[in-house]
Amino acid sequence: MKRYAILFCLLTAVQNAHAGDHNVRAPHNALWEKECGACHVPFPPQLLSADNWKTMMDGLARHFGSNAELDNNERKAITDFLSANAGILARHQAASLRITETPWFKREHRSISPKEWVHPDVKTPSNCKACHNVVGHTSWAERDLRKSGRQRDDD
Repeated sequence: MKRYAILFCLLTAVQNAHAGDHNVRAPHNALWEKECGACHVPFPPQLLSADNWKTMMDGLARHFGSNAELDNNERKAITDFLSANAGILARHQAASLRITETPWFKREHRSISPKEWVHPDVKTPSNCKACHNVVGHTSWAERDLRKSGRQRDDD
């Protein structure tokens, strides 16, 4: 019984360390940045599990209401990159393939007022560039928030 308690504490500590990473980063990958970034910010791979990324990449013909199909070589290369850099602990967290529905996203944006999400410059939670100056593989940190005209409630 004591072993299970120790194992549980260790797993919880690892999960909390990963979940508390406010400075999410991803390695540079030009193809991923180009193809995924053509329509939206290329979300850091660690926000979903490898299985979630594979499912998403297999469904690009119906990618959240859009056809985002790629040729087989590009799809495989991006899927391999996403899978290799996927979140280790994200599997149980991602019931949805939407990054904006993950516990990490919700926790990081919990202080955003509902009026911010409908602001004409924002329109949707997936429009990261509306509020973040520096996004992608460089930084998703709060210090990179844009302050032009829209202030967060806790500012």
